[in-house]
Amino acid sequence: MYSVGCLPNQDTEYMISDATFLMIFLSFFLFLFYWVFGGVFFAVVALLRLMRLRKARFSCFFTLLAGVCGVGAAYTGLRWAESSAIQCLYEKDVTREMEVFFMTVGCSFFRVLAATVLWSAVLVGCGFLCMIACRSKDRTWLTELTEDSSAQDEEE
Repeated sequence: MYSVGCLPNQDTEYMISDATFLMIFLSFFLFLFYWVFGGVFFAVVALLRLMRLRKARFSCFFTLLAGVCGVGAAYTGLRWAESSAIQCLYEKDVTREMEVFFMTVGCSFFRVLAATVLWSAVLVGCGFLCMIACRSKDRTWLTELTEDSSAQDEEE
C-alpha cells in the first residue's frame, strides 16, 4: 500500500512504515470522531425515544464499535485511495516531493471521505442494534410520572 508522499518506485520498507503510521493516525482520529459524535447522537436518540438503557453496557459496546468502525474506515479509505493516488501519479509527471504530496492528497481525499461516511452509516446501524440489546425493563422516571398523573386524572 502506498502512502502520502511516497512514489511507487521508492523503498518498500519506508512505504510500509509510512503507511502504517498513516493507518494508525487515521484510525485513532476516526475512532475519536465516531466516539464523540456518535455518542452525542445516541444520547439524544435515547432521550427522545424515552427509553431506559443499561448505560455501562451500551458505553462499552459503543466504544468497541466505534473503534472497529474507525479502523475499518481507515483501512477501507486508504485501500480505495491507493488506487486513485497511483493512477494520478502515473498520469502526471511529478518529480518534487511537495507535488507528490499534494497530488496524492488531492486525488485520494474524496475516497477516504466516502469510506468515512460509509462506516459512519455502519456505526449508526450497529449502534441501534446495541441500543435494542441494552434496553432495560425498568420504567423511566418520565413514564412513571405521566402514568401517575393520568391515573390521578382518571380517579377525579
